[in-house]
Amino acid sequence: MLKLSEVSTSALLADLPEDLPEERFDVLLETPVFRLERILSKGHATPEGQWYDQDWHEWVLLLQGQARLAIEGRDEAFLQPGDALLLPAHCRHRVNWTPEDTITVWLALHYGRSFASEPTVKTLTTIGANDMTDIRIEKQVGEDRLKSLGVRQWPIWSKEPSEFPWTYDETETCYLLEGRVIVTPEGGEPVEFGKGDLVTFWSGLQCTWKILETVRKHYNFS
Repeated sequence: MLKLSEVSTSALLADLPEDLPEERFDVLLETPVFRLERILSKGHATPEGQWYDQDWHEWVLLLQGQARLAIEGRDEAFLQPGDALLLPAHCRHRVNWTPEDTITVWLALHYGRSFASEPTVKTLTTIGANDMTDIRIEKQVGEDRLKSLGVRQWPIWSKEPSEFPWTYDETETCYLLEGRVIVTPEGGEPVEFGKGDLVTFWSGLQCTWKILETVRKHYNFS
């Protein structure tokens, strides 16, 4: 059996936020044949009446916390650290429960269909002055990731080149359809992103937006 080294496990359990208003997906590695991601949950569950029904296989390993997972046609599975499940394509499943007093950490391997056109390595590093001023960028995300979030159903916002201050009272996730932007957190370093990038701005962030090329983006507040 292949086991994660202590160093690898420590890295996967590093930089966990205290507050987690919405479930978080960190893509660690994406190639044309698979995607590896870390998922963080804290009291999150699949919305009532909804099921995951994916076109690809998913192997999931629980690293920390607990979870109750429903798989259609089977008994509910209670997962603890070290437990793993293989969910074949179109195996309908949903998360029924994760504890509210701790971060549950999942490692998920998606495979069995095309993902990124080129291998892409993503880090877990977030950018910002402190835990309340994070900006998280996923570069050139694939359509499967967008579909899993329902991005194409989000409203669209657009703005011409300009510069302005902004404070986030809520966490925003956006996907850039067009444009190029530099955002500078208060007390932090400037961050640039553009077309094809999925960006999360955590609640409490104070920053300055500098739009270099006209922006069109899908957006969602939580």
